[in-house]
Amino acid sequence: MIPAEPTDAALADAIAGVRVGAPAAIAVVYGWYAADLVRLLTRLMGARADAEDAVHDLFVGLPEHLGRYDERGRFRPWLRATAIGIARMHVRRTNRRAAVLARETQESLRTATPGDLSLTMDVERAVAGLSDPLRAVFVLRHWEGFSHDEIAALLDITPGASRVRHARALEILRSQLDR
Repeated sequence: MIPAEPTDAALADAIAGVRVGAPAAIAVVYGWYAADLVRLLTRLMGARADAEDAVHDLFVGLPEHLGRYDERGRFRPWLRATAIGIARMHVRRTNRRAAVLARETQESLRTATPGDLSLTMDVERAVAGLSDPLRAVFVLRHWEGFSHDEIAALLDITPGASRVRHARALEILRSQLDR
């Protein structure tokens, strides 16, 4: 469950505190948004520990990141986009670990017998086994409800590339889940 957005005044006060590096203000903003960000990044990155690391890095650097925040915009979408950017950097640095996870996931899917895993776990593992670019588009499109134009802006790709990656992800998932 995503907590309700704080009031504009409470958010403005917290942002002012974060800008000067006040630990209490960072803790308040963390309390409002961390769970949502960890959930989003876990799906994007395929591993909760990696998502928690990325969220940690986001909040450690939040005073610096706020230099790019336009106060007229909505904070939560900006924070989510910033978190996705940090997650993408983490994924680039940890491609080797992602490859290991993909192999383990593939092996789990090959050796599982019907009834071993619930459909939800099958889907989660199959999604975790997608390549990073395909998984990112699939998660943002299906689980987060972004349009292809929004995905393109977030991932710095074209809307057409988003559609192609989405179609490839669906094809792979269908083939894995039909086994």
